[in-house]
Amino acid sequence: MKRDLLYLGAGGEHWLRPGAEAARSAVVVVADFVEEAPIRATLPRLGGRDLAALVARRLQQEFRETGYRTAYRIGPGRTPKTVDWLFLGLPVAHTLDAHLRPLAESGRAIAGVWTVSLLAGAWVRAAGKPPPALLVVLPTPAGLRHVFLEHGQPVLSRLIAPASDAGAQADELERTVQYLYNARLVERGAEIPLWAWDMDGEQATALAVPGVRAEPTPAARGLPDPVRCGVEALFALALRRPPAVQLAPEPLRLHHHAARARRAIAAAGALVAAGLLATAAQQWLDARALRREGAALAAQAEAKRQELAAIDARYKAVGADAQGVRDALAAFDALIAPAPSLREGLTLASLGFQASPAYVLERLHWRFADAQPVAAATGDGDAAVCPPPPEPAATDAADAGALRAGIALEGMLAAELALRAAVDARRRFEAAYAGRDAVRLTTPKPPIDASGGGVIRGGGETQADERRFAYCLVWEGRP
Repeated sequence: MKRDLLYLGAGGEHWLRPGAEAARSAVVVVADFVEEAPIRATLPRLGGRDLAALVARRLQQEFRETGYRTAYRIGPGRTPKTVDWLFLGLPVAHTLDAHLRPLAESGRAIAGVWTVSLLAGAWVRAAGKPPPALLVVLPTPAGLRHVFLEHGQPVLSRLIAPASDAGAQADELERTVQYLYNARLVERGAEIPLWAWDMDGEQATALAVPGVRAEPTPAARGLPDPVRCGVEALFALALRRPPAVQLAPEPLRLHHHAARARRAIAAAGALVAAGLLATAAQQWLDARALRREGAALAAQAEAKRQELAAIDARYKAVGADAQGVRDALAAFDALIAPAPSLREGLTLASLGFQASPAYVLERLHWRFADAQPVAAATGDGDAAVCPPPPEPAATDAADAGALRAGIALEGMLAAELALRAAVDARRRFEAAYAGRDAVRLTTPKPPIDASGGGVIRGGGETQADERRFAYCLVWEGRP
């Protein structure tokens, strides 16, 4: 997230970065007040909940009136089993709240609140290994700031009103050095290294007081030079690499995150609601499709029931029961199916007419051998049964299952044929069936009697009657 810097001091607020009003950027607050009060304390070496409870109680005692406070360990104590802690607070909560709470309530994220002393210590640590004792002097928009650091941790911070001349600055620096001696932060008479930031030659000369030793400031990689830029270098540090230790209370810092969480929860709730609505709509559509399919299946079932009812009605109209139908099917399988085919009989019958075209067919009867035979000719009593019953001598065990069929053929021999031609036609007709297995041609009435050497039989008959014929073509099939 982008960061904007807000400087708060005795003179009010100043946005020190272009685009500071952008709603999506976090606000880095630099507080520069004279009320800044770092307190160094030595605590017993504890751990866990006991240490946390002791630090919280001590912090509440030191800065009861403000929520802008923090405590952190700065190093081992001067005696065994002790630890030095720094308690830092800004007893100007009403001023800070007046500037920061409207920002938080408007949706701006408060990244944290840092003092100039905290930023100075972070810069010193970023420049390399810090000296055991160091005094940093730099001008700020609120005045002249003195920061004393032990191993890079600020333990004293003084804000001095802008001095009218160099002599006044020197006097204030001497007071700071005397306080360090009196508080036993530095051995009396020892020289304190001094880093002077953002000061011209005359101001730097005025800082040459007893007890301090001016030293050059090393460079910190990736950060501006504070000797030339002064407090602007600390602002750059706050924007790029803000220290972990800061003073803003958690509710103020988390207000933006809570608002974002609420918005995220609301958006997630809306998505869940939309998903539930989509699921419900899909289920409704699926149920509707199932109802349509059920109605279609019900219609099909009703149509099948009506079809079965119609079949049942037709079945009842026949007047036969199920056993009768089964018997009929069994009879068909036993009698009709294995019988010789009509096509085969007609094919056999056509052989004689093909061999002797003078034969003209007038009537044809097709029958199986049964109890009601058909006469091969209808006339004056010489009708023959077609097919005739088998001769006893021709029946053996092999023919026990044979089915016999016969075709009665009746017609007239062509009238224009002479006697000899008629006899030849008869012989050709009968020869067409000679020599065929399971085929027999019988005739009770041949058209021409060739037994008497060409004499026409039945001298009293008319010529037309002499030319009529009646044959019985018989063949057998297997079941």
